[in-house]
Amino acid sequence: MSRSLCPEIRWPISATSAPGTPQIKNALKENEPKRVALYKLTASLMRAYANIANEMPEAGYTPQEIAHIQQEVKYYENARREVKLASGESHFYQGNRYLLNVMYRKGSPAVIIRNNKTMDIYVRPDSDTAERERVLTTWYRRRLKEEIAP
Repeated sequence: MSRSLCPEIRWPISATSAPGTPQIKNALKENEPKRVALYKLTASLMRAYANIANEMPEAGYTPQEIAHIQQEVKYYENARREVKLASGESHFYQGNRYLLNVMYRKGSPAVIIRNNKTMDIYVRPDSDTAERERVLTTWYRRRLKEEIAP
């Protein structure tokens, strides 16, 4: 089911390269249609699954088919998250677009905006997608609290 909606993803997706290098710029441009397709198709898959998830046994799916479909949905949801949190992806803050630049270092995680076009996220070398997502979410929440503070 989901394999017909979304293409095969090759792992691992590297998030270690800086988006400013010529090789990365070319790869980002070449892969943009694939990323856009992944986002759109994954969203379609998740909506379709949400529409039938609670009624799958009544629709004739076996427990094994249900488990397989759930596994596929989770796979593509994780793939989407991984791509979204990789270097070179667009992130928005206060209506401005920034290219994400994932930087690995020891020490405290941080997010720094530089040159009004790049959002550097500093994370530990052993961090995973969930950690990068946590760092970004925490940063966005702090900025929001600063904006709405009385």
